[in-house]
Amino acid sequence: NFLAVYRTASTSEYVIIDREDGTKSKKLKTLFPTVPYSEVSLRSRKNDLLYLYDGTSKTLYQADTRDGIFSVVLQDVLAYKTFGDDTVLYITSKNTEAGTVTAYLKNGNDTHKIRSFKESPKYLLDMSKLGDAIVLGISSPVENRAIIYNDPVNSLKNNDFSSIPVPTTVLRVDNPSELEISADSSVIVVRGTQTLASHEFDADRSYSFKLENQIDEGTKLNWIDGQHFLLSIAGKQLMIDFDGSNRYDMVSANGQLGSFFNNSHDFMYTAVPGTTVAEPYQLIRTFMRTAEDR
Repeated sequence: NFLAVYRTASTSEYVIIDREDGTKSKKLKTLFPTVPYSEVSLRSRKNDLLYLYDGTSKTLYQADTRDGIFSVVLQDVLAYKTFGDDTVLYITSKNTEAGTVTAYLKNGNDTHKIRSFKESPKYLLDMSKLGDAIVLGISSPVENRAIIYNDPVNSLKNNDFSSIPVPTTVLRVDNPSELEISADSSVIVVRGTQTLASHEFDADRSYSFKLENQIDEGTKLNWIDGQHFLLSIAGKQLMIDFDGSNRYDMVSANGQLGSFFNNSHDFMYTAVPGTTVAEPYQLIRTFMRTAEDR
């Protein structure tokens, strides 16, 4: 199963699609006709448990597609990121000073204040687990930085002098637009227009580097594995290590659609436009090994 979304200028339709039996696919508006929502994500990677978010009322719900039951998880949520069954990192303006917002980490029945930030039109959040520790990053882009934490819950338990966790590091970039944790949760990267910064959790090392050219508009950072990621620059996919080293121009591709690999990384798949406007996009497979090594 996979969660798909179809967007038009006026609405978004979310569907859980069964790729083996299309008749078992579920249209969420049919299952939850009374719930207003604008975003949907899987809960704990299960195909029957969901998070529904209503951007108008700033309400986060949890829902079950098996019985249509839903309930409110949090209110006054400006931005959020979920992990597993019951961990939510979120931003709220409730009970904050004018011009500020506060980030909280809800872990099961416990809620921990992380820190306050300047108010911004949008916020960047990501969270994962590295071993038993929660790792996360938060950015209010108007501050031109991202605050990074490794195991903030444990930090609070061992901290008698502060009510909020001490950051692991601060990554600084101008106009941050994306914050992403790698596929194996070992690295976090924040990127601006041309400048990127990263932190390696296990080694506790941070890096900052600049690209020679501006990243294509609409491009999203795409992790290949725990160490390498792709960005689109001048219509080509640039593969780069998390610390800025080993930069390789790959193949041409649509920057908004990006690229992806199979599990063994033997093949790279990219979407490219047809030779004429009337022709549809084509999905191209590129061999990552030489002919002798296949």
